[in-house]
Amino acid sequence: MSANLLEPTARVGDLVHLVNGDDYAAYFRHLNRVFAFLTAWYQKLVEGGNTEAKIVAGFLEKILLTVRTLRFKYLHSHDRQLALDLNDSGLPHWQGIAELESDLALQPNRLKHLPGRRIVQEMMLEEMLRKGRDATELLPQMAEIQFAEELDGNNLIFPFTPGQLVIVRSGKDIINCLFSWLCYDRTCNQPCLHVLGFDFRGTEAELRLDFDQGEFLPTIRRLGDRLVPLAVLATDIDQALARVSPKILKRVKIGPIICPKFSVDGGAPPERALIEWLTKFGEFDDFALLLESAVTFSRGEYGDTERGWFSLGKSKVRQVFAIPSDDDLESTDPFSQTQRVIMLPHQVLQQVGNESEFAETFGRFSKVTYNPEGGIYAV
Repeated sequence: MSANLLEPTARVGDLVHLVNGDDYAAYFRHLNRVFAFLTAWYQKLVEGGNTEAKIVAGFLEKILLTVRTLRFKYLHSHDRQLALDLNDSGLPHWQGIAELESDLALQPNRLKHLPGRRIVQEMMLEEMLRKGRDATELLPQMAEIQFAEELDGNNLIFPFTPGQLVIVRSGKDIINCLFSWLCYDRTCNQPCLHVLGFDFRGTEAELRLDFDQGEFLPTIRRLGDRLVPLAVLATDIDQALARVSPKILKRVKIGPIICPKFSVDGGAPPERALIEWLTKFGEFDDFALLLESAVTFSRGEYGDTERGWFSLGKSKVRQVFAIPSDDDLESTDPFSQTQRVIMLPHQVLQQVGNESEFAETFGRFSKVTYNPEGGIYAV
């Protein structure tokens, strides 16, 4: 392995623990950059935004806020280390995300025992201005205060993170709905965004009651908090909720993130090849991001909505859940479709786009490129 920031780390199996604050800061800046590019691309892809575009953008923003919060938790910690799955996903291990729920439960008690931000700031000024020395001993306390202030259950992701219930169309006996959620899968350590389109048999009042106090949310949490085949998940939801008839279920799996700066030995051949290409043709901080978008259909349409990333197609249509006919789709089954996307530096794609190894592995992927100035392009 070439020299990089991972040399002074502790490694246990496929997991890596960063051992100092500088490495944590660099790693979280890297994740922030990756998700900032991903958010920018999605906003550009569905300019103006529709319902599903806003759903995805909202979850991506929560991921960014979670990355920021995790940084404050571990940046100056001497006794806590975040496990990173740098061999497969390039993202924090599932357990670190799960611990945020425990932190949230303990937050009121933590805030009681922490000094106020202003008090710590005055102590730091005292150290620097009057005593003429760096206030490094107070940095962990300031980071803990920042972490406690950032810890907001409405703005972060957890192993299961529900989204909003959206009524697309309300009829006399049937209501067309969208519900979204994110699961941070414990097997692949990757965030997986879901959008469920379904019919609810009943009134809006009954729907709201079922959502707020009934079995809808606990059932989705129980069935959708891990990665299972979409058709199986849709069938399980259909069987578990008597008034709910799933019409379409979509998933976007984010990752892995490949970056030579944060790489370890091992990984599948495609990832190893990407590391070699990024090292040879890219810049020091360059990365490649892989995405997989899948959809399983039942039947029916919901109305006049533009198609976006979850719909898999390249063009916009005036139906929410039309069956796509995109040449890039890997399956010919009209009721189960998959599309894969790779995001990588523009100069790297220019160098490797015509190589047989790249074409064999990524030829059917949709390509998105970025440049150091922040530009992002669908190729």
